[in-house]
Amino acid sequence: KKIVHLVQQGRALEYFGVYEQAKTLFEEAIWLLRQETPTPHRLLGVVLNDYGLVQNRLGLPEDALASLDEALQHQQIFYREANREIATTHNNLGLVYKTNKQTLKAKEHYLVAAKIYAQSTNISRETAVNLNNLGSVQAILGEHDLAFYNFNAARSQLRQLSDEAQPELAVTLYHLAALCVAKWPQADESPLALMRQANEIDDQAIDDVFRDSSETGRLRFLGTRFRHFHIFVSYILYLQKNELPVDLREAYRFVLRRKGLATEISAAKQTAVWQQHHPEANALLNQLSALRQAIACKAIHPNVPAE
Repeated sequence: KKIVHLVQQGRALEYFGVYEQAKTLFEEAIWLLRQETPTPHRLLGVVLNDYGLVQNRLGLPEDALASLDEALQHQQIFYREANREIATTHNNLGLVYKTNKQTLKAKEHYLVAAKIYAQSTNISRETAVNLNNLGSVQAILGEHDLAFYNFNAARSQLRQLSDEAQPELAVTLYHLAALCVAKWPQADESPLALMRQANEIDDQAIDDVFRDSSETGRLRFLGTRFRHFHIFVSYILYLQKNELPVDLREAYRFVLRRKGLATEISAAKQTAVWQQHHPEANALLNQLSALRQAIACKAIHPNVPAE
């Protein structure tokens, strides 16, 4: 029970971006698993995955790869044949390699994970995320047709899942939009139509995050969403070149929203620095954070009366 509690706490801290503390909790859980069990415990591979991802977040790619390799070795001994836990480890290895610009190695692990997931006919969030990841490295490597195939497969699966899978669907749509921008006007779908669909999903997520989440939670969400900024900018350049004013206005609106997200990221980071160095000002800084939260909500829904 203590180990499970440590893992749950560590995952919660990781979600909110408190990586150093999460790392410490995972280390304690790993130590307990190694000390208290005479034979390898199934949970060890799971916790080593969590630990490796946190190490990667902290800029420790070699340590992350070592933890994930150990998890994989443990799982291959513990299980007689490949399963979803092993697929998850390969997917996480791919993520670490991709983060550190080792695209071919990332593709290798994503492909292994995809083959394992394909053995089951069940549609799941993990399977779709793996297809997204595989498509993203194929796009980087110039394998556009394969990337389109995997993004479309991910989109099809995510649309059959619950609302909780909507953030992943938005990411898939952004990936497809980026490929369509690169191929436009020969692309099969309109980049702007894909951006519009993804933006609608993002609007709802942004609304929920700014209304209910902490400053750290908002910062993490905004950081992930701002990564797609280049897709909008590249499409604007194409629209300007080809003088398409109607689409251009809408694309500009999307870009300005993303610039607003960048401003919020900067403000949240600055507040975090002030709170660290000037704890006596925390009460005022919390009021400022609440005010920014209210302004953001008003910007998302301008027709809602201000409090």
